[in-house]
Amino acid sequence: MVIVKNPLVENTIDQQLWQMLLAKRQVSMELIKPEADQEALAKSLLAATIVA
Repeated sequence: MVIVKNPLVENTIDQQLWQMLLAKRQVSMELIKPEADQEALAKSLLAATIVA
């Protein structure tokens, strides 16, 4: 098992890239999953954000 932690500092390119990655993940999941799974998707994205 490997745990990777990436520190994100406000107003940096890293934070901007992370936000872009989350937005792209959201778009791809919306295309793959039906709308009925939107609540589960939101919870998983929130969990991924907290873990990262």
